[in-house]
Amino acid sequence: MESAWKSSETDTGDAAAESPLEETSCTSLGIHYWEDVKARLLDIIFLGAGASAAVGYPAMAGLRTQLLDRIKGDERNLLYELLRSEQSDAETVLQDIESIDSLVKRGLGKIFQGSSYAIFTDMAGQKHTVLFQQFVDLCLSLREEIRDLIFDIYQFRTECVPRLGPYSQLFATFGSKREHHIYTTNYDRIIEAFCARTKGFEVRDGFEYDSKTRTNLWRPVSFDYALPEDAVTVKVLKLHGSLDWKVGESGIERVSPEIRMEQRPTAIHKKDILIYPGSKEPPENEPFRTVYERFETQMKEADRCLVIGFSFRDPYLNRIFRDFVNSGKGHLWVMSKDCKDTVARNLLGLEKVDDLEPYLHTGRFVPIPCHFGEADWLTRLRNIELFP
Repeated sequence: MESAWKSSETDTGDAAAESPLEETSCTSLGIHYWEDVKARLLDIIFLGAGASAAVGYPAMAGLRTQLLDRIKGDERNLLYELLRSEQSDAETVLQDIESIDSLVKRGLGKIFQGSSYAIFTDMAGQKHTVLFQQFVDLCLSLREEIRDLIFDIYQFRTECVPRLGPYSQLFATFGSKREHHIYTTNYDRIIEAFCARTKGFEVRDGFEYDSKTRTNLWRPVSFDYALPEDAVTVKVLKLHGSLDWKVGESGIERVSPEIRMEQRPTAIHKKDILIYPGSKEPPENEPFRTVYERFETQMKEADRCLVIGFSFRDPYLNRIFRDFVNSGKGHLWVMSKDCKDTVARNLLGLEKVDDLEPYLHTGRFVPIPCHFGEADWLTRLRNIELFP
C-alpha cells in the first residue's frame, strides 16, 4: 500500500511541486483512503485489568496490596502465606482455594481428617497450626472475603469520570468506524460509563429493557440490531460477567446498585453472575456461553486484535488467542509492560522470550511494551504500521 501511495506522488511530477492545492488534495485523498481501509477492518479490542488501571482501578498487583491491607484476623494470616511467592496474586490465591475446595467436594478430604494439620506462617513470622477441617473452613472464609472486596473495589466511582479520556483516544485510533467490538474480563462498568457520558456514543451490552417486567433482561440478539445513524456503537461483551449482573425472577438481569448477592440474597435477586479470578469452570451456562461463542467466532474473522493489560491465564480464552495467532490471518497486538514475557510463557508456552522471533517477524504478534494511559501509550500504538 505504501508503494502505491508513493507512485501516486511520483506520477504528479513537477505539477505537484508547483501546485500546493493539488498536493493538499492528494494528501487528503491518501488520508481518506487509509481511514476507509481502517474502517473496513474487523478490529477487536480486548481489555484486561491493566486497561482499568488507567482510571484508578487496581490491576492484580494492586489488588494483592489492597487485600493484605483490608483483610484481618486469621484470614489475613492465611492470605499472607498463600501470597508468599512473588508471582502470587489474588487470582493464584483463589485458584489454590478452588483446588482445596474441589478436593474436599470429591471426598478426598477424608484422608486428612482427624490427626492431619495445616501449618502456615503469618506476616510477623509466627507459625499457626490448625486441624485440616479448620484450615478448609478458613480457606472458604477467605474466599468469601476476597469476593466481597472485589465487589467493593471495582464498583464504579464518580472520581473515575475525569480519567476516561484514554478511551476516546483509543476508539479514535481505529478510524471512523460505526461500531467497536470490546471484549473484557473486567467486572467494572468503565466502558458503559464512558459511552453514557460521551456525546456520539451508545453502548450495547446484550441487555434490553422489558416493559412487561420493567427490568433489563439478557437478550443477546440486541447486539445485532441495526446501528443508529447518529452515534458510534460500542458493543461490550463481558467474558467474566459484571458486578451488576444477577439471576432474578425473570431471568438474567442487569441491575443497580452493584450489591453482592451471594451471601445476601433477596426475594428478587438470588445470585451474582461472575466468573471469579482463579475459576476453572468451563463457560457453559448463559450468559457466558453466548459471549464466549461470539468471541471465538469474531476472532476467526478478525484482522487485528488489540489486547490491553491481560496476563493470558484463562485456559479457555488462551485457546482462542492461540488459534488466532497460529492461523496467520491476523495480528495480535498486546499492550503491557511485560507483554513479551506473558505472551511467550502464558499464552504460547515457550521456554524463552527469544522463541517469539517467528511470531514477531511475521507480525502475528506485535508487542507494545507500555501501560495503557501512561505518557506515551498513544504514540506507541499509532506508530505501529497498518499491516506489520
